[in-house]
Amino acid sequence: MTSRDELYQKFGVTAEAAQLFETDLGSIMLSVNGLKHDWHIAPDRSDAQKLYEKMGKLTLGNLLRQTCQDVSFDDNTFCIFDAALDARNKLFHGFFERHNFKIQTDEGRAIMMADLEQLHDKLINAWRIASAISAHLLVKLIAEVAETASKRAPEAP
Repeated sequence: MTSRDELYQKFGVTAEAAQLFETDLGSIMLSVNGLKHDWHIAPDRSDAQKLYEKMGKLTLGNLLRQTCQDVSFDDNTFCIFDAALDARNKLFHGFFERHNFKIQTDEGRAIMMADLEQLHDKLINAWRIASAISAHLLVKLIAEVAETASKRAPEAP
């Protein structure tokens, strides 16, 4: 039997997965724009701040669309990200309303928990991929910074 507390806990963990996915999408967008505009060579705090503030105002759907303008994801990755967007929207826009009075019974809570498990799986899968892409971009950015620094360093006698 799933208790209400377990149901609310799973809702929270699923919400966290949505936030992790969104955060890594933002990191991808910042990294790609930083590389594209050479902010690692000539930092532009003003432009970076503008982009960051713009990203903070975007819905997850708009953030995903904007990121897709800068990054070419393969079809499989895009489908996983799109499924995560759908899962996030189902979670935050009416999860409890859709399930209505199911929370009142053991059987109903079991159905709700199964729904949360599916939503969580989609969000976690998308976050893992976004996190890996974000980490790859960070490694690339660090390598570019190191290369730039070595070119600027005076040669040893």
